[in-house]
Amino acid sequence: MSRPLRIQYKNAWYHVMNRGRRRETTFKDDIDFEIFIKLLQDSSLQWGVNIVAYCLMPNHYHLFIHTPLANLSRFMRHIDGVYTQRFNRKHKLDGQLFRGRYKSVLVEESNYLLELVRYIHFNPVKSNLVDTPEKYRWSSIQNYQINSKSNNWIAKNFVFQLLGLKENYKSKKYLSFLYQDAPDEIYAFYEKENIKPIMGSKIFQTWVKEELSAGKINSEIPESNFFTPSLDDILASVCMKYQIKQEQVLKVRRGVSNIHRDLTIYLCRFLTEKNLLEIGTYFKTQKYSTISNAIIRAKSLISENKKVKTEINELVITLSKSQRKI
Repeated sequence: MSRPLRIQYKNAWYHVMNRGRRRETTFKDDIDFEIFIKLLQDSSLQWGVNIVAYCLMPNHYHLFIHTPLANLSRFMRHIDGVYTQRFNRKHKLDGQLFRGRYKSVLVEESNYLLELVRYIHFNPVKSNLVDTPEKYRWSSIQNYQINSKSNNWIAKNFVFQLLGLKENYKSKKYLSFLYQDAPDEIYAFYEKENIKPIMGSKIFQTWVKEELSAGKINSEIPESNFFTPSLDDILASVCMKYQIKQEQVLKVRRGVSNIHRDLTIYLCRFLTEKNLLEIGTYFKTQKYSTISNAIIRAKSLISENKKVKTEINELVITLSKSQRKI
């Protein structure tokens, strides 16, 4: 069965949802909610994703996120995977927690950002869990109400700027906006049996389709036609390209520059959905900084050295072609 289309490009906006398998509970107690929120906070920094709003319901969640780095799939794979592991470990369970891959709706920023944030914050009210949004503990409405450093990880300024709010009384004015009637089209959009993958004007939808057909933006195509290379594949290809042994890439030497190791780590990060921890484990290190620094060095080298840039492009093409033959 083909995977749903994921359209990804820099600075895209998404409403992301996922539900428990067979509508089962995904948050059994307060600690589960807290674990997921802390995971969101840590992961948003790790992956460079802006969390604009969230709402965690007993058997599903809503996220509204902004992806400056066009990495929706990697981010969500990390969120769902890590939370499932922690949930299962805590409750002594195993197996799948969510019903499958998350549902994402690409959102047009200018026309729908504010309405989506309001829709998400009102979700507990619509589900009769509370009578007002601000009474619900497990949504980002709490972050919008309290202005402190501990709440700054929520990207509220996107919303405040669109509302034209000044420094003073932002929270009170946001609540005033929250209680205005939402357009019927927002609720009509989500009440359909098959939710469309794009929410936006006809102009926006046409732009996305044109850019997609022109190959200017990245989409995940059906799984039957697309395979990402494994870390082993990437390591083997780099070693073959530069005629070196795998041990030379995997071995760590303090204070000694290892360009081929840096380039391999770079390719692992940007050709697969592996997170920094998984790549670090493969390269025998548990430090995020070690992997991220290697990526930074590799990117700098690629941008400054035309020969290396050409070689990396050749490796990408080789790995892509080899995977399509599988």
